[in-house]
Amino acid sequence: MNEEAEVMEKISDLDIKKVTWLGKEPTCDPLFHNLIKSFKKQFNSYNILITNSYEDCPDSLDWLDEVCVSIKAVTPVIFKSFTGKDNPDIVLNNLSGIFKKEHIKLN
Repeated sequence: MNEEAEVMEKISDLDIKKVTWLGKEPTCDPLFHNLIKSFKKQFNSYNILITNSYEDCPDSLDWLDEVCVSIKAVTPVIFKSFTGKDNPDIVLNNLSGIFKKEHIKLN
């Protein structure tokens, strides 16, 4: 049994209404897309993603209801000191994809 199926089996008896996806960066987890889709399909859950938006997740946007973005900084030096990454423009570019999805509440 794969990890996604194992998770879904373990929670199948629960009545899940809302799921908040957070911790480090959820979109970096290889199971994220399949899990969020499975939660929406099985429970019709209200899915909230808390993200720094550094990783683009266009395939997951259809399964999200709300996104809370934590922008650390927009200047390269400060951004690097907060995140260890070099390019804050990636965050702003990825946000544009979220903005285009009218069904997603953005915080």
